[in-house]
Amino acid sequence: GLAQIYLSGPFNLMVGDKFIIRNSSNTITIGGGEIIDTKPLHHRRRRKNDVQLLCKVAKGDLSDKISLEVRKHNFPINYKTVSELINVPKEKILTEITS
Repeated sequence: GLAQIYLSGPFNLMVGDKFIIRNSSNTITIGGGEIIDTKPLHHRRRRKNDVQLLCKVAKGDLSDKISLEVRKHNFPINYKTVSELINVPKEKILTEITS
């Protein structure tokens, strides 16, 4: 399932990083997963379309990852910025958006 995790302070994460959640005494593994968005939009409740897009992103479709990142900005961003934000080589982004 999808989860949005709030951390108590800044944390150095990249899209694609794996994580494990353990209890405070570090004796029980609660769960784990993969980071799909390091700077998500914060909503009280996700709309159905947003959840569907996040599910596609979680499955790894590059065009959906690009779309999600571009939609989060109120201004144009270039492919180099998208590359850095979603941790995908610039060449792959450029190929995807020009094909």
